[in-house]
This record gives sequence, C-alpha cells and structure tokens, in this order.
Amino acid sequence: MTIEERQLTNIIAEAIQVGRLEQMVENKGDEAYISLHIAYKLYKRADVDAWIRRQLIQPKISATGKSISYSRVELAHLCLTQKRSYKN
Repeated sequence: MTIEERQLTNIIAEAIQVGRLEQMVENKGDEAYISLHIAYKLYKRADVDAWIRRQLIQPKISATGKSISYSRVELAHLCLTQKRSYKN
C-alpha cells in the first residue's frame, strides 16, 4: 500500500493544526478540557454525540462525579479527521 502525495500532505496539515491547538492551549492558558455544552457549540451536537457513541473520545469525570468534560485537543483532532469546520 502506498500513500499518495496528496494524502501525505493532508496528514501533515492535520498534524500541524492539532499541534497548533495544543500550543494554544498551553500558551494561552485555555482550558485543556471543555464541558459538553461548549463542545456542542464548537463542534456541532450531532458530531459530538456520534463521537461519544462510537467511543472515539473519552470523558473526564470530576472528582465529585458531577461534571463531565472532554479534551479540546482530542475534539479538534476528531473534527479535522472528519473534515468538519470548527471554531477556536
């Protein structure tokens, strides 16, 4: 199996975008994890629900068990691999 130049270019571009988001989270002090409500706003409810259903993203449950959050970087990566647009 060979990878075409276009496919390789897309893989590299996606990796760069995810890396940029990771840096943004680190440098700006943005939350690494976001609530489900915010995830719905940024990535479309249907997509987030599908990723959860397919277990492509795992929740982080608070110590009290009352709040659930999701990794901003993992969500962005899923969004990119699914070829969806998203907001930062």
